[in-house]
Amino acid sequence: MGATHPLPGRVGVARARYLALTGRAIGGDEAERIGLIAESWTTPRSNRVPGLAAELAAGPTRAQLALRDLIDDGASRTLTEQLEGERLPQQSLADTRDFLRISAFREKRQARFHGA
Repeated sequence: MGATHPLPGRVGVARARYLALTGRAIGGDEAERIGLIAESWTTPRSNRVPGLAAELAAGPTRAQLALRDLIDDGASRTLTEQLEGERLPQQSLADTRDFLRISAFREKRQARFHGA
C-alpha cells in the first residue's frame, strides 16, 4: 500500500508503471541499478554488514537520525517546506558535542563522535 507515491520519483514514471502493471519481481542487483536500494549484498559481499554497522555507529548518530528523517520527509515536501524542516534540527544539533567535532574536518584529522 502506498508504493505508487514514492516509486515514480525513485525509478521514473515509465519504470514504475512497468513494475506495478506487470508485477515482475526484481532481484537485488537490478533494484540497486534502478535506484530502489543503495547497495545489493549478495553472499560474497555480506561480510560488509559488520563494517558498515561499525562505520555508522562511529558517526554522529543524532545527526544521522535527523538526516534519515529529513530525507524520508523530503520526497513529499516543497523546497521551502524542506528548508524549514532542516532549520530546527540544525539548530538543535549545533548544541551537541558531536557538532564541535567539525574542527576535526578543518584540521584534517579523524573525528571521534559520541552521539551527544
